[in-house]
Amino acid sequence: MFCLKNRKTECRGFTLAELLIVVAIIAVLVAVSIPIFNTQLKKASLATCEANRRSLKADLSAIYLNNLNADDVKTEYDLVKDNYTCPDGGIISYKLDEATGVITMSCSKHSDTGELIDI
Repeated sequence: MFCLKNRKTECRGFTLAELLIVVAIIAVLVAVSIPIFNTQLKKASLATCEANRRSLKADLSAIYLNNLNADDVKTEYDLVKDNYTCPDGGIISYKLDEATGVITMSCSKHSDTGELIDI
């Protein structure tokens, strides 16, 4: 605050220099927080995709274990695939190894994280 001691008037407010310092501090805080926010957003998106792949795999595994029929798994996948989506717009797909009964889930956007084989 800027106050004049010689005059009878009271304090008049903040100086331009004080306001510029506050604006500069806020700008630095914003510049630091935006990359951190973006990183956390990507981590949350990946975690959501992995959770959706796990849930879809559990549904398909239950159908396959009840019937041991690949056609039933395909039918169930076609019915519920829209309920399990990747938040980044990737396509979640599955592979069924009928010899072992292993269902492998993958996402077209998160292929660098590896396929989800086991829960």
